[in-house]
Amino acid sequence: MIFLNKKLLFGLISLNIFTLPLTGYSQELTTQTIQKKFAVDLYPDGKVFIQTNLDPKHKATFDSLVVEYKQDNQTQRETLYNNLSEHSEIVFVFSEKIDQNMYFFVMTKKQEIDRKKKTNGYEYSLNTFIQDSHGKLQLASIADCDDTNIQNDNIGSHLYLSGFEGISNGSKQTFDYKTPESIKEYLKTSMIHGPLKTDLYPEGKIYFQGKSNVLTYPVSFLLEYNHNGKIKKEIIDQYEPDSGGGFYTPATIQSVFTYPIEKKNHIFVIVSWDIDFVASVGKGGSDYKIYSYTKDQNGNLKQDENLMNDPQLSGFDGSYTESNNEDHDKDIDITESFNLNNAEKLKKYLEQTYNFAIIQGPFETTLYSKGKIYFQAQESGYQTPVNFILEYNQNGQNKKIIIDQYKPNHVAAEIASVFTYSIHQKPYIFTIVKWSAKPDTSNGRYGYFYKVYGYTKDQNGNLKLDQKINNDPKLKGFIGANQYEVKEEITFKYETAGKLKKYLNQKY
Repeated sequence: MIFLNKKLLFGLISLNIFTLPLTGYSQELTTQTIQKKFAVDLYPDGKVFIQTNLDPKHKATFDSLVVEYKQDNQTQRETLYNNLSEHSEIVFVFSEKIDQNMYFFVMTKKQEIDRKKKTNGYEYSLNTFIQDSHGKLQLASIADCDDTNIQNDNIGSHLYLSGFEGISNGSKQTFDYKTPESIKEYLKTSMIHGPLKTDLYPEGKIYFQGKSNVLTYPVSFLLEYNHNGKIKKEIIDQYEPDSGGGFYTPATIQSVFTYPIEKKNHIFVIVSWDIDFVASVGKGGSDYKIYSYTKDQNGNLKQDENLMNDPQLSGFDGSYTESNNEDHDKDIDITESFNLNNAEKLKKYLEQTYNFAIIQGPFETTLYSKGKIYFQAQESGYQTPVNFILEYNQNGQNKKIIIDQYKPNHVAAEIASVFTYSIHQKPYIFTIVKWSAKPDTSNGRYGYFYKVYGYTKDQNGNLKLDQKINNDPKLKGFIGANQYEVKEEITFKYETAGKLKKYLNQKY
């Protein structure tokens, strides 16, 4: 009698693995063991063997992997779900702990003879199982990812190892993984970048590991440091392979460095994936993604979500063809560049974009939940923009958005006034921005250039510049004098919030 898990049985039937009707199943099925038993060290008196299942009435046969072991002095048998071909033979079995998970490997082979195709040899296939939190073995490629023991699986869901040895179509072929030692060597993890010291943790170092032979395996970012006298090792992140066109390309670590953002140290990792021109249908080059990490409030190294959401920190470098389906003679070859592909360029971008000090604010705004606005400018240099920043709470998470940038006009912009005002009962945020004018750069004028900006929510709830107000010619101008003509020059009348509100009330 064969013991089958009910949940497994229904799953197999739904997958058309079994062609037998459920009614009368146990009465119609007979079994015959055709394999010797291989020892399994995962269970007391554990054994594994292949069992042929026969159904004379329906003339159906299939082979199953069966585990047999002792539990409470009783012999237990479980059929393992697998993709086993009929009349397969076990070559070897072994278990191995990898990345904190326990795996069970079963190598099988099946003889293939086809005189017409001049083929005679064996087809080898590795069946990979993972032990779940209940001690049961599941086929790793379809294992229950909600199980706590399986959530971090990086072997079974990526490992596909099979091959042929013998004569195939008249040519000799070999398969290199016919021993447990060869499989273990194949799965060996190696350091591909680092180690690098980090001052974020006591005796800290970071490095990156991968499996050079397994193209489908992710690259892991690891941190080691001293915690209360003991060395602690953590997997911080994993960079999955690209699978465009069915061809797997592992991640490549291009550069790793530490850099302060707003006086807080971050670790930056530039990662790339090569794209095969043929596999990706006319697209060749590299995809880039820049990852950033810093300590959270609990001292754990985590991704900086604000930086991770910056669209400038990912992109494509290479070329692709934009196809014209009606006339391929009109196909267009397009080249794109990713300009932040090394540490020097990235640091320059980060310095210009993120290392700013608050020069005005923050001010609360009721336009958003727990909303506040403020203005930032880079601490070094005067030829950098002033950023208008909005922060608010969305679904329990803090969001930070650059609403606008006031670029320099020979000198940095200054925020003259900020206020909220309603037009037709719709709330707006207004900023009065000014730039200092000097005779040598402003045709003899000295004083200030002014520009008014008005922002309100669009139909999607995003804070955007109101173009009607932005294009109002009376909301920009100059207040000062001209040294060449020795007279005042005033073309702007709304340099204060009070004056501007009066104009807005009359005009809008």
